[in-house]
Amino acid sequence: MLVTAIRRAARSAPIAKDIPIKDIPDAWMRWTDAHSLYYNVSCSPLGATAAKTLASPVLPTELSIDQAKGWLYLKQAAYVERLNAALGQGQWSLQPVGPISFTPSKKIIYRPFALLHDSKFISEAIGESALSSFSSSQDAHIWCEYTALVRTCKDLGIASELWDPEAVKHLRDKTFESSWVKNLTTGRSTRVWKLRSQYNK
Repeated sequence: MLVTAIRRAARSAPIAKDIPIKDIPDAWMRWTDAHSLYYNVSCSPLGATAAKTLASPVLPTELSIDQAKGWLYLKQAAYVERLNAALGQGQWSLQPVGPISFTPSKKIIYRPFALLHDSKFISEAIGESALSSFSSSQDAHIWCEYTALVRTCKDLGIASELWDPEAVKHLRDKTFESSWVKNLTTGRSTRVWKLRSQYNK
């Protein structure tokens, strides 16, 4: 699968020396040929069917929710499925266009990625990941790639409603229900979210 190929690329990618965030654009230019990446920008518009597929509203069954914060999001598989449906399986790729970089504290990694369709540039974004949030550096690198995928897909209109706080609140209330569960040991109550029964099939 394409996702597997992307993950393999992330695993084999060399880790650059610590580069301050302000110097990341310079690092990009040292790592890739900007002219070859951007020379065909906007030269081949997407067809109407592809554009409609990309911008179609997210389905309740595509949504996931962060139990701690109540945030809605799409898993990586949902973005991949949408891109496959619109652009064609194997006809797009998320490519790293710069080295893995660290903040001065070395607690957060960053890496720039570009979304390509038929080897033509579509969008770019920086992925980021807090190393302390993951048990291995590999998992942190995969999350860095995922955040870049989410941001590049935003430019295509995929799940654009999830960037609007009011739309998110409306969608969450419509799609999910919550209840408070009490921990018998600590006595503290925690809010738990679950998909409403009409969508949970």
